[in-house]
Amino acid sequence: GASVIVAALVAIDADANARERREGKAANALNTVIVGATDEMKVSVKERLRALFPSATSEAPLEFTADVPGDARRKRYDAGCVAFVTTRIASVDLLSGRLDPKRVRGVIVCGAHRTTETSGEGFVVRLFREGNRNGYVRAISDRPGNLTRGFNSVERCMKALMLTRIHLWPRFHLRVKEDLDASPPEVVELRQPLCENVLKIQQAIVSVMDSCMTELKRSRFIDTSDLTL
Repeated sequence: GASVIVAALVAIDADANARERREGKAANALNTVIVGATDEMKVSVKERLRALFPSATSEAPLEFTADVPGDARRKRYDAGCVAFVTTRIASVDLLSGRLDPKRVRGVIVCGAHRTTETSGEGFVVRLFREGNRNGYVRAISDRPGNLTRGFNSVERCMKALMLTRIHLWPRFHLRVKEDLDASPPEVVELRQPLCENVLKIQQAIVSVMDSCMTELKRSRFIDTSDLTL
């Protein structure tokens, strides 16, 4: 799902920062800002990171909310980090100069289908792009159905995120299908027998429906060939 993709992106940037520190170039470590993530997404990303990319766990994503003082966030930004940041905090830090856009490697937007020109995610991306034209923006959504509602939903979302390319990965895509087929889900079917009273109710409903079907079949104006019980 989306959490696996976010975990992979986090692992790439975390490894890059770790490499800079090992080579004595800690000043070159950059920041990766993740916005729009729900609490469930944050937990899922960290679990996927530990399971699939154990080498990147030393640079596990931080969480910056209003509970983290501004000076503490500045120190983390100066050292380079990967962090989940609320849109309000990210906007404030970019506007105040606490977070230099030039020291941001990229912005990852979770739940991209919710992004509009007036949303917090869209505002953060605009502030980032005003000061950094080279960094990346990755917007991820696992709810494509939400992007089919309304008029030009996809175009408006991409415009708000200042993106020009979109990648679609349906379940029937060859690589997706191969991954799904490699670990097919285990289906367990449970059958709960009906109690005596519920069974009587079911039989009464079937009897009523059977009577209705009989009445309908007597009509010359209704095609009941496809109706079964």
